[in-house]
Amino acid sequence: MNTPRKPLADILPGRNGGDDDIFNQFDATEAADDFGPLPKGVYVVLATGGRLDQARTGTRCYKVEFRVIEGEHAGRRLWWDKYLTPAALPYTKRDLSKLGITSREKLEQPLPANRLVCKVTVVVRTDDDGIERNEIRNLELLRVQDAAVDPFAPKTGNDPSRDSSAEFPFGANGEGQT
Repeated sequence: MNTPRKPLADILPGRNGGDDDIFNQFDATEAADDFGPLPKGVYVVLATGGRLDQARTGTRCYKVEFRVIEGEHAGRRLWWDKYLTPAALPYTKRDLSKLGITSREKLEQPLPANRLVCKVTVVVRTDDDGIERNEIRNLELLRVQDAAVDPFAPKTGNDPSRDSSAEFPFGANGEGQT
């Protein structure tokens, strides 16, 4: 006793005479261009997150994600991988200290999202596989902005307005720059 499955087109709304027929829109819509790398330049970005990660090769790293917040490329994203190898460690520590990550304890914490506004210098690099990718060559912390209050965030402790920067001090780069 097999019941025949309905095709997806029969399940979606608007298929039977509605005014939101996605299939008619599909035929009439022009395909979007693929996103290529951002052009070489200087961008103002917001750090939207950061965490310990692992590259495809297995090398451990700290990955920071940024979103461009000014200019014609606002909304585009960039990633900054700082590798945790003995050879790279001095450079990784130099770069991550600009974001207040100065100890193993801070390295193991997620970076507070949407607080750090930075200016980054971006270049386009062609990898061995021929694919062009963006690389952040320089980062300057511009300011630490107040955390947005999430009305749906779980309550922690007795003070719902608790400042998360006390848990994650941003170091000398972020002090007094709110």
